Amino acid sequence: LGNALIASTKKGVCYFGFVVGEKKASYQDFTSRFPGAIFTEQSDTLQKEVLAHLSQRKSSRIISFHIAGTPFQQKTWNALLHISPGKFATYGSIAKFIKHPNAYRAVGTAVGMNPISVLIPCHRVVQTNGALGSYHWGTDLKEHIVKSENIS
Repeated sequence: LGNALIASTKKGVCYFGFVVGEKKASYQDFTSRFPGAIFTEQSDTLQKEVLAHLSQRKSSRIISFHIAGTPFQQKTWNALLHISPGKFATYGSIAKFIKHPNAYRAVGTAVGMNPISVLIPCHRVVQTNGALGSYHWGTDLKEHIVKSENIS
């Protein structure tokens, strides 16, 4: 899928994003999500688990997340985890799933704020008309991810 930034704490993965364009800009996008945080560049077991999961090799454990968000964002991100590989959901169907049927625009905003791309599958959310819609790292990458999952 390309170069990525994976960040974790002792509690779990807190960020997964792609490096698109200049590395410096991608890193600034990443660090802006965690104001005041101290970053240490390293590779650890959890990051290796993420890569194993993405390459569809068996992971020795379930990947844990450590993400901050509003209760609404947390509900939305949890709903994304219920979208099976090979399936799509719309913003409206997610709004209904989380019991806020008229909040499809707010769902769209929450989906766009997802800090853990691919693992929390925001790429499986499409517009009501079936169009893929936008993606933080570009529609070309979203299309590539969708095709890699054989979603039709």
